[in-house]
Amino acid sequence: MLPDLTLRELRVVGCSRIIESPSIGRLPSLETQHIDDCDTLRELLASIDALTALHTLALEFLLNLETLPSSISALTLR
Repeated sequence: MLPDLTLRELRVVGCSRIIESPSIGRLPSLETQHIDDCDTLRELLASIDALTALHTLALEFLLNLETLPSSISALTLR
C-alpha cells in the first residue's frame, strides 16, 4: 500500500488524451487543483470528495466535460 502524498497543488493543463480526471484520493493535503484546456476530459472522478484540505478547484476550458461527481457538492471550498 502506498502512503498518502503531501502534494499541495496539482495542475493538469493541455492534456489532449485524458478522458477522466486523475485519481487524487490519496492526496489529502491537496489545497489547489487546476484542470485546464483538456479537450477530451469527460468526467471528474468521485475521489475528489476525499480532498478535505481543498480550497481552490479551477476547471477551465473543458469543452467535453459531461459529468461532475455528486460528491462534489459536499466539498467546502474557501
